[in-house]
Amino acid sequence: MRFPIKWKPDYNKFCKLDRDSLYSILPLSQEWSLKCIWAKDRSGLVKPNTIEIWRNSTIGDASIAGTLCILYGQDCLLEKCFNRSISAGYDYTVIEFDYDFDVHCTEKIFFINGHVKISEKDTETGAFADLSDDFGCLIGANAPYFSDVKLKCGTCIMPAHKNILCARSPVFAAMFLSPMKKCKANDVDSGV
Repeated sequence: MRFPIKWKPDYNKFCKLDRDSLYSILPLSQEWSLKCIWAKDRSGLVKPNTIEIWRNSTIGDASIAGTLCILYGQDCLLEKCFNRSISAGYDYTVIEFDYDFDVHCTEKIFFINGHVKISEKDTETGAFADLSDDFGCLIGANAPYFSDVKLKCGTCIMPAHKNILCARSPVFAAMFLSPMKKCKANDVDSGV
């Protein structure tokens, strides 16, 4: 689901969170909503501080990505790209706005524009991530017994994998894919 955001908060309908903070809510659907926490800065200006993306159900995993822009009039004060996930059992995630500058505004009229894309996490992608992790362990430095070639550099000998070397370097690809002595011997001596 992709939600375009064009939010002009109604300052008269803010809810009080604590002594200094206010919040407003923008429903996206029956399941999802944005909650903007507004905070006063040193000058007393109330501006967006964080956005919380809430869901009604805590069942299943969800992936949330998008871009939110804090606008003052037509000027973009701050743009935040994000990619978050919400695990089963949790009901929200937080996007913080870090103002690296002082905001000098004569009126307190901020807009929040952008988009939020929410999708359920696919369990198949988890399987691919597990496979990738397993493959990484298999070819890592701690598993030299699975290597199929030795790289020699001076007195140092490093176990390596032809497929990885070929994928990362056209020189190794040419070396191992052509009928050369080094391809058959499974030894590469750099001669350094």
